Amino acid sequence: MTQVRPPGAKQETFFGRFGSKFSKDPLVPIGCLLTAGVLVGGLWTLKTGQANLSQRFMRVRVVAQGATVVVLCTGGVMMGNGPLEPKKRQSLEEKILDERAARRALLMEAPIVKPISEKMKPSSDSK
Repeated sequence: MTQVRPPGAKQETFFGRFGSKFSKDPLVPIGCLLTAGVLVGGLWTLKTGQANLSQRFMRVRVVAQGATVVVLCTGGVMMGNGPLEPKKRQSLEEKILDERAARRALLMEAPIVKPISEKMKPSSDSK
């Protein structure tokens, strides 16, 4: 399925989008890179036979991964689109009353148009 873009909309590249996201919340990519680096280091020390050092790397990886998740969730809440309080929901009656008020306002603003039958009648002034 293809996405429809409005005419003139510019498609953003991966690096352009990464740069804009990184500028908004730099801790998440840094945490991801740190977690990946510690994981690679732990796997390398495990391969070379240094089990104790590998165990320490894996513990640090868990802490780094947890910190990244916390930063990601905090950033999501802090940069949310709206307020944290729930919006007041309208009852059905309130919606109907609002729609009626909007219709009345439109009718009051509409110009008064004479019916076609009155336009076709000859006026008494022309006699």
